[in-house]
Amino acid sequence: MTFNVTTLDPQKVTALKIVGPGVLYKDSQVIELKDIYISPQENNHARVKTKDAYQVQQLRVNFANGIYYDRRPPIVRYNPREINGVIYKWELICGHHRLESMKMLGYDRWIFWVYDICLDGYGLDDCRITLQLQENNHDSSLASSDADVTQAIIWLINHGSKIVYNTETSIRDYVDNYCSNMHPNTRGKVVRQVMAKLNTYRRIVTFTADDAFLWIESNTDYAKAGEYDAKRKKYGFAVLEGYEYEHLVNAMRKFAETGKESYFICRTKSPTKKENLHTKRHRMLNTFSHLENCLLETFEYYKKNGKFPWHTEAFIPQDSELENTIKPILVETIKASPVSTPTVFDPNLLEPIDIDLEELVN
Repeated sequence: MTFNVTTLDPQKVTALKIVGPGVLYKDSQVIELKDIYISPQENNHARVKTKDAYQVQQLRVNFANGIYYDRRPPIVRYNPREINGVIYKWELICGHHRLESMKMLGYDRWIFWVYDICLDGYGLDDCRITLQLQENNHDSSLASSDADVTQAIIWLINHGSKIVYNTETSIRDYVDNYCSNMHPNTRGKVVRQVMAKLNTYRRIVTFTADDAFLWIESNTDYAKAGEYDAKRKKYGFAVLEGYEYEHLVNAMRKFAETGKESYFICRTKSPTKKENLHTKRHRMLNTFSHLENCLLETFEYYKKNGKFPWHTEAFIPQDSELENTIKPILVETIKASPVSTPTVFDPNLLEPIDIDLEELVN
């Protein structure tokens, strides 16, 4: 049994209004769906893909249960027009998936926010696309992907935006302001993707793992991913800021396996207001020094006590049928129990990996 749309009450909507450049909230109204013009999906530059059928089905299930007044309703603007003999009073700005799911349920009306747009000298694309990204920024039902935001920003810049310009600072500020709920690493990825597509000038260049490998191959004769450098008789690692620990362990393992030394070719992440490039480089060097001092203290402890200053205490129970799920399993218990199948140590699992989290997190 579907929701009775005649009970809709715009006064009950409690969701936070969107404030953005060139747009102004006017009021909330119950509007008949037949009066709303929906522009073709290919004109939606805030989405890379066309409508997501799965998302429409999920929304259909949600809307069948009624309205959630704490969630933002779709957004329209008053823009009368006649197309193929059909008269429309409103134009849909945000909510293509929601409207399709409502129509599938047979709803003939819904609550909409009415906005004025193209104010203060801003153009239609600036207002509409930025408003769409802002709404997606707070709507977890189908949040903007990095590809969505990248496409939107490129479109705006290529069409003379007055909000975002083809500079690193402007692009970064736009993403931070209007996609603030996106993971910081993903925001950084968007900035890099936009700048790469538009050939934006960059004073400080950051490198993905692939970019770093290519630079090392093109400009040096260093090894980069744990390969053996026959010229220097050492193993080489390309190290991203934040991964000093992992690569120091890789170098230790290489030494234990081969008796050969290693070297690191380092790069930092993007400078911030608190740390410029030079400061970040010093911090990487200090991190390596700190880790090396920790190793020296560990060796001193081992020489004095004949053991390392750590041990494995217990395991968390994971077999709900054979183990007591509320008590830790002491290591002595594990060692006393014979292994039913051969335990194989796979050294490939510890192969050095140069990972850039900004490339992986969406």
